[in-house]
Amino acid sequence: MARSGDNEPSSYEHETRQLARGGGLLFAGQIASRLLLAGGMALMAGLLGATQFGLFALARSTVRVLQPLLALGLQGGVVRYIAIYDADSRPDQVKGTVRIGVMLVTLTGCAAAALLWLLAPRVAQQLFHKPDLAQPLQVMSIAIPFVVLAQVLGQCTVARKKTGSYAASLVTFAAALPLCFLLLYYLSDAGAVEAVVSFIAAAAASAAVAGWGVIVLFPELRDRAVPATSHIGVLLAFSAPLMLADLSNLGLYQVNTFLAGFWVDSALVGAYTMVSYIAFFGTVGLVAVRGIFRPTIAHLHSQQKASQLEGLFKTTTRWAALLGLPVLAFIAVEAPAILRIVGEEYVVAAWPLRILCIGQAVNVLTGAVGQVLTMTGHQWQDLANTAVMAVVNVALCIVLTPPYLITGTALAAAIALGAANIARLCQVWYHVRIWPYDVSTLKPVLSTLAAVGVLLLFHCEGVVWLLVKLATFSGVVVAVYVLLGPEKDDRMVFAALCRRLRPGAGLTTDQPPDGP
Repeated sequence: MARSGDNEPSSYEHETRQLARGGGLLFAGQIASRLLLAGGMALMAGLLGATQFGLFALARSTVRVLQPLLALGLQGGVVRYIAIYDADSRPDQVKGTVRIGVMLVTLTGCAAAALLWLLAPRVAQQLFHKPDLAQPLQVMSIAIPFVVLAQVLGQCTVARKKTGSYAASLVTFAAALPLCFLLLYYLSDAGAVEAVVSFIAAAAASAAVAGWGVIVLFPELRDRAVPATSHIGVLLAFSAPLMLADLSNLGLYQVNTFLAGFWVDSALVGAYTMVSYIAFFGTVGLVAVRGIFRPTIAHLHSQQKASQLEGLFKTTTRWAALLGLPVLAFIAVEAPAILRIVGEEYVVAAWPLRILCIGQAVNVLTGAVGQVLTMTGHQWQDLANTAVMAVVNVALCIVLTPPYLITGTALAAAIALGAANIARLCQVWYHVRIWPYDVSTLKPVLSTLAAVGVLLLFHCEGVVWLLVKLATFSGVVVAVYVLLGPEKDDRMVFAALCRRLRPGAGLTTDQPPDGP
């Protein structure tokens, strides 16, 4: 792996350890939140039934369609400029960036909530042709300010490479959602509306935790002697194309549930939503890695440390593949058994789940390509790429969903997602001249293939056997990877994580502990 160009191997190792500490904590938070959220969604899907769960999913999808527009791209803008201002020791600029970001998304979120409350009956009837959706959609509008505020506040803490509070915010939401739902379920005859109320409570709790993290991690916000210097024009100029890219990403990642509601009944919408959550679980490693990698990209690129950036890009891509490919492969092979745990009515979505896993596998194998583009100042190129692929996804949904139902919806999503990430990969090479692959990238791929081969030897059904298969599969992945020989970066990261897990170890490292 190339690291010598900057003649700063110690700096490279410092950045790698930072990524290990912050990324490891965020990965743990992502794992916990995804497990809780997947379990909570499965619980809600089983108790509500596919039809009521489908109505909840459509209400949530409507808010997700609005979310990128309301966030204004600031979740990317604050990461970039807080990282740059921190590197240049400008606390006044950091303070101004945080304040203006929070103020703008609060205003847009409240305005959108009021508008959706008024328009909900018309949207339910005229757009989805589902009158029963009106009340869940109306109530869901209340969640909008909390959702966008939690998103931007969380990214503020990530920009400082302190991921503890962001991870806590994710876990809070994932834990509060099923707990609130169970409470309402046993107090009343729960339906889609009660599920939406649970979502609002969880989003509010998540925003509160993220806000607490920002207050703790940004002491300059409480220091009256530090002026708040903001360059709103610069921030919005950078964030505007990110907002458009987020809208385009919406067309790649989240709009399919929304579109499926036009042509299929609520039960199939519920089934598609369930498999979308399950497939997305395989990207937990990628989300954690790219989340903590974003400020590092901006920092190293601004310092013109190209070889360090490329070395970390290769390392993080290998980590994303190692953490994601085995999960996606296991889900794809055992799709019917996994869905049968949720309920027999969801098994119809086994093939859509497998198709979505293939699309997410391409996503995982290309690493943080989108973040490299945006954090190096090529956000317009990323916007152009994602916009084109979003149009492709919507067009494929329109063509494939009516004849093939949710299998066609999943196929549209997988094709567009895979093509978008391959295009980003080419753009990163063209504009930044760095590449995320070397021979070491083959190790997680070969480990996963070996484990799949062993898994196919099993011909047993049932929950107990599923757990046995999971344990065997995981053991084979780890054993083959170790036999192939972990990289130096892997050993360094493992040692850093072990030191962090020891009591008091976080206080003796070259960086303060992540999170409050």
